[in-house]
Amino acid sequence: MRRDEAGPALRPATPRTVAARSSARWWLGLSAALLVVLATAVGTGGWQPARLTLRPGGLVMVLHTVGVPPDGALRRAVDLLLERLAAAGYGEPSATVTGAATVTVRVTSGDADGLRGLAAPGRLSFHAVLNGPVTPVSGMDSYLLGPAGVEHPDLAGVSAVLDAAVGWSVRVRFTPAGQARWAALTAAARQVAVVVDRQVVAAPRTDGTATPDAHIAVNGMDQAGAVRLAALLAHGPLPVVFTVSALRPQP
Repeated sequence: MRRDEAGPALRPATPRTVAARSSARWWLGLSAALLVVLATAVGTGGWQPARLTLRPGGLVMVLHTVGVPPDGALRRAVDLLLERLAAAGYGEPSATVTGAATVTVRVTSGDADGLRGLAAPGRLSFHAVLNGPVTPVSGMDSYLLGPAGVEHPDLAGVSAVLDAAVGWSVRVRFTPAGQARWAALTAAARQVAVVVDRQVVAAPRTDGTATPDAHIAVNGMDQAGAVRLAALLAHGPLPVVFTVSALRPQP
């Protein structure tokens, strides 16, 4: 893995935390205590349970920040991207700060859609489901959610696991404080939504019994998809929000 840095850093726009993205639009809950999010992970920038098939041939991805990043933010983002790419099994990943608001990522082998997905913010939260799913005009299920009961600082570890009952899933372990919040959330809610970057990726029902860990099980997720989702979440969210301005074969 290689990391280089060049050029001055700028300051990022603060990302909104109450919207869910589809390929066409953003839905925003107007109440500070309630959140409406999509149940289907769609679009090109968020996580999807797609098969990550490694194949010969390198890729180059050019990322630009949304807004102006603060000093050191791009270097921290580069470190996180390298950790994600290595954990997901990409060949010889490198990331370079190539401008004041630009990062260039190179891998010698891998899947283009998976590479794009790993540049997503990677923000994870768990919410009580207050109502849903319902199907709006867009045809996608949506949920009315309460505020986040458990968030990234509450996590102690994330890993891909094979469960005999559900198949491949992502196991989330909590800190002691996070375990207390998780127990309170599952005791109070009969259904918990797992939200990754404003998208509900799973909404399991609970029986009020506290469990030591959470398991994120997504329909159709295979081993590669579980490994990629774990890689996205395990090291924390990116300190900046990127847009993918180019993704092409490496010459």
